[in-house]
Amino acid sequence: MDQGDCGSCYVVSSMRMLSARHRIKTGDKEPFSISFPLFCSEYNQGCSGGYGVLVARWSEDVGLVKRSEERRVGKEC
Repeated sequence: MDQGDCGSCYVVSSMRMLSARHRIKTGDKEPFSISFPLFCSEYNQGCSGGYGVLVARWSEDVGLVKRSEERRVGKEC
């Protein structure tokens, strides 16, 4: 995944880990959204960086969104 100028590796790796964990547990192959926590979480700094543990904590507090269900978030969180 090309992040361009966006420092989003923390959320990409966290959401892939959470998606893999969910797949192992349930058999559901659909991944969770990366853009939803990247642009909507107030626990990290979006494209300016953040921490995977805070992505996980935010996901527990707010919930996870599957990639097919994600809204085109941008500024509409």
